[in-house]
Amino acid sequence: MRAKWNDYDIIKEYIKSNNQNIISTKEDFDEEVKKKRLLKGKKFRYINDVKILIMCSQCKEESFYTTIGEYNNYKFKKRICNNCATKNTVEKTTKWNNYEYVINKIKNSCNAKIITTQEEFNQSILAYKKNNTNKVSNLTDNIFISGICLTCGKNIVTKNIHSFMDGHVYCKECSRKTGEYSNNWKGGISSLTEHFRANISTWKTNSQHIGNYKCVITGNPFGCIHHLYSFNLIVQKFLSDNHIEIKKNANDYEEEYLKKITLLFEKFHDSYGLGVCLSNNIHKLYHKLYSNDNNIEQFNEFTNRYANGEFKEVI
Repeated sequence: MRAKWNDYDIIKEYIKSNNQNIISTKEDFDEEVKKKRLLKGKKFRYINDVKILIMCSQCKEESFYTTIGEYNNYKFKKRICNNCATKNTVEKTTKWNNYEYVINKIKNSCNAKIITTQEEFNQSILAYKKNNTNKVSNLTDNIFISGICLTCGKNIVTKNIHSFMDGHVYCKECSRKTGEYSNNWKGGISSLTEHFRANISTWKTNSQHIGNYKCVITGNPFGCIHHLYSFNLIVQKFLSDNHIEIKKNANDYEEEYLKKITLLFEKFHDSYGLGVCLSNNIHKLYHKLYSNDNNIEQFNEFTNRYANGEFKEVI
């Protein structure tokens, strides 16, 4: 199947199946394939770097260059032009200007009680925009609001919108608690999570190979494999769907039973698809912005923001 990706007609039909058109002619495509083959040798990986000119799937007016690797292999799928990517980023950012929208989002997420008034919120928005006029920024990471600690119900907590959305609404006193009294205690799930993580080596190897051992965003050598859908969320859903009892340590399970659920988890985990190669600084920045409960939509947004030059001063 792999060798077929150097066939123009197959590429054309594949792109067409995604309601998109390829602008590159067969002659242009074949010449590009030949050039990359000579440059990289006969190994199949050269196909990932073959450039194609396609029409934007969103506006259907602008055409832009991408590579077969970016279009097909990478899960964020680069299929829209830079203008549409910028427009999408602006629209996603603008909605967080609305006080009622933010309060409802937080209420649906963790039901935290917010004490920041609409006037205080609007002043924070204006002050931030005044100091950041030259770039589109994620307001959820830069606008701070106050609410009541979810644990004690007494102390005031001041954090950014993103922290409230993730349910991290704990005062310093409650955050110091450890073990079963900790806000992060999950009844032993941490031990089982690490056990499962140690048994996905095939997934890691395949992810590295399909990513050509390069960061999918910068093209630099990769440093880690990123889950497009958070590993911890995959584990939680697996345990819930299979009604697995949570024990304090992974070695508390009988050996045969642990082997059984480990094999089941590998198949369940693989159903979410391969990961993407990222350099360490890109990976660190991503999780700083989006925390640890992630999905492909967030990664799409992040790659668009990077492409628009938003992080030039950061990286």
